[in-house]
Amino acid sequence: MKVTTEELERCETLLTVELEPDQQEKMLKKAAQRIAREVKIPGFRPGKAPYNVIVRRFGIEAIQSEALEQSVEDLVKEGMADVNITPFAQIQLDGVEWTPALKIKIRIPTQPVIELGDYRDVRLEAKAVEVTEQDVEEALQRLQEQHATWVPVERPAEIGDLISMTVTEKDGDTILSDRQAVEYELKLVEDDDDDDDDDDDDDDDDDEIEDDEDLDEEDEEDEEDDDDDDDEEDEEDEADDDDEDDDDGKPWRPDLTTPLLGLSAGESRTFTLTYPEDFQNEQYAGKEITFEVEASGVKAKELDPLDDEFAKQVGEYETLDALKDKIREDIRQSRERMNNFELGSQALDQIIESAEKVEWPAALEEEQIDHEIEHYEHHLKEANLTLDAALRVQKKTKEELREDLRGNVVKQLKRSLVMSKVAELEKLEVSQMEVLEHAKLMADMYGGGDRMWQTLLASEARQNTIVNDLLSSKVVVRLGLIARGEAPDLDAAETSAESETSAEPAPASEEVEAEPAAVSEEAEVEPAAVSEADEAEPAADSSPVPISTADEAGEVTSESSETVTNKV
Repeated sequence: MKVTTEELERCETLLTVELEPDQQEKMLKKAAQRIAREVKIPGFRPGKAPYNVIVRRFGIEAIQSEALEQSVEDLVKEGMADVNITPFAQIQLDGVEWTPALKIKIRIPTQPVIELGDYRDVRLEAKAVEVTEQDVEEALQRLQEQHATWVPVERPAEIGDLISMTVTEKDGDTILSDRQAVEYELKLVEDDDDDDDDDDDDDDDDDEIEDDEDLDEEDEEDEEDDDDDDDEEDEEDEADDDDEDDDDGKPWRPDLTTPLLGLSAGESRTFTLTYPEDFQNEQYAGKEITFEVEASGVKAKELDPLDDEFAKQVGEYETLDALKDKIREDIRQSRERMNNFELGSQALDQIIESAEKVEWPAALEEEQIDHEIEHYEHHLKEANLTLDAALRVQKKTKEELREDLRGNVVKQLKRSLVMSKVAELEKLEVSQMEVLEHAKLMADMYGGGDRMWQTLLASEARQNTIVNDLLSSKVVVRLGLIARGEAPDLDAAETSAESETSAEPAPASEEVEAEPAAVSEEAEVEPAAVSEADEAEPAADSSPVPISTADEAGEVTSESSETVTNKV
């Protein structure tokens, strides 16, 4: 067997596999025998008809087609192994010739080419960090709220109180939910939004303090969807949907505070709430839901005085001033991390802009466009629409839609590949322990507990998302240090990578200061440092290499590029 290669444009290699005449003859006879076993030929027992009889009866083209179907995958894999080529995405059958001997041509997408130049020469000026006394006092007040106790009171419920009650939710005469011992904190919608901004860790406690059960059953619905969803691409779409609930990126929540104000222990009340059309739970979406509640108790929040005893209660602090000093330092460190992250993002933009060369296979680009269209179809399906119907309304063809998406896909690919190259050059990696720690952090943050943690780890797609998030964060943090002129030398980068704060999630806003990490053990959010021995790269895919025909040019399976795209 003769194997040759030819370098094509855009990270693509043409592989040609050519058989010797005796190899071709053997392959054709084997295919003919298989046909003879499966099809009855008059005058011969199954599989016993001579080769020339089979050729006369079925034609050489049919035998060649059968031979190709049986052998092409093994021939291509053997050819790629001979020249040491690993496809970056789905390979494409480019042509087949049978004269004088079988010659198979395959287009193989190869590794992208990224040349960044002197990216370590980027320098930017960091913003100065300031922490005011008001910042410290506000953080201290939030800490005081977190350590408040609930005391039973004999009066109508007011803003800030906690109501214990039974709740029945109905759509007409149909009972949607009937629960006992629900506890709900009365907060104005505006206050609730502010709290979401101030402290993301308290999101699940704003509306209710109960056994991880939400009054609108939204969390329960999401978990059931996750358990029933075996398709990894759908899981990725659902993860994307988490950030698209409304214009502010937060899910809609029913305002139960207003109708519950003034309710006393032993009293009952019935009221209705109208849910938005796009509410995730279809049982509630667009409907007027009747709530029947009966209060069993009302509690008021009792705050401890801010003194030395309070400081001792929340941590190992002898005085209130010592606690304030620690809060001040935590805020300063948090803002420095955020400043560094912003600086790293700016540095990344400059590096992308000045990169000498960033090139990838056309097949990868088409694959990403396919994914965007599938994601679009997923959203349309939720609205009971089809892609064809949407395109008719927009007066576009599918090809025009692909071209509309191409610009953003190209931008995303370039950014991802540059970040991947930086991670490689800076020797940045994500260990399995970091993935476990981050999954646990996410589960705790969203109140999902062990069940959510196990769900995250059970899904390869979600694990890949965590790896990408952590590695992206590490890259941006390292670029921030480079822009400051404070990055470790490349020789020392590998040993210092794990000690950087880059393992934590990318800061979204300054509100991460709401709960100082060192105030109590429970507030610590940074994953533990991990030794190099714990680090593990995703295993390379050992499944057969998928081959597409010329009519399927550009279509790439997600499995074929999964290991590579997980770089960032």
